[in-house]
Amino acid sequence: MNPFRKTIVRRLKLSVLIAVFGALAAIAGILYSLSSGGPPDLSILSKSIGLFAGIEAVCIFRILRYARALRAPEQLAALEIAEKDERNQSIQLRTCRSTLYLTLALLGFGGIVCSFFNPALFFTLGAILIVILVIFLAFWLYYRQY
Repeated sequence: MNPFRKTIVRRLKLSVLIAVFGALAAIAGILYSLSSGGPPDLSILSKSIGLFAGIEAVCIFRILRYARALRAPEQLAALEIAEKDERNQSIQLRTCRSTLYLTLALLGFGGIVCSFFNPALFFTLGAILIVILVIFLAFWLYYRQY
């Protein structure tokens, strides 16, 4: 079995696992909401169902894509070429870098604006900004060594 096929099988198993846990979490949340005694809080219930429905949709899409690729060797080869192509990797790296910079800028700007209105939101956005920066610096230092 070639290494890329093993990677796809591992991704398929992980997607199935996430889909199962997502479905169980959604069912547990619905049952907990309904068993609370009073009427369920529909705003929280609808948000959690939307979140888990999105997770399930992505997992099902990935499961179908990987299962189809494992059955058809030409689709597996096309998936491997698309993933390992240097141009696609460069596009992905540039996209991630631009997204990170935009996220940092928006968090900083949002924190400044929120500092005038709500201190709790300002500290929350500041904490998120600091955590993202620490993670970025840790990975930057790690990959700079290699």
